[in-house]
Amino acid sequence: MIQAVRSTLRICLVYALFAAVWIFFSDALLSTFIEDKADLARVQLHKGLWFVLATSALLYFG
Repeated sequence: MIQAVRSTLRICLVYALFAAVWIFFSDALLSTFIEDKADLARVQLHKGLWFVLATSALLYFG
């Protein structure tokens, strides 16, 4: 039981760290290439949706 909790906690921490780094750096990178705020918001929305879908699949199948 304790091992399962530790494994789950480790997965959650790695996911949270990866997500935070991804969001911070990818948004900064996108803002250097896209100047229009509406376009930037749309691209960030799609980027976020794909991130959630991809990482959800990885967590489910992994």
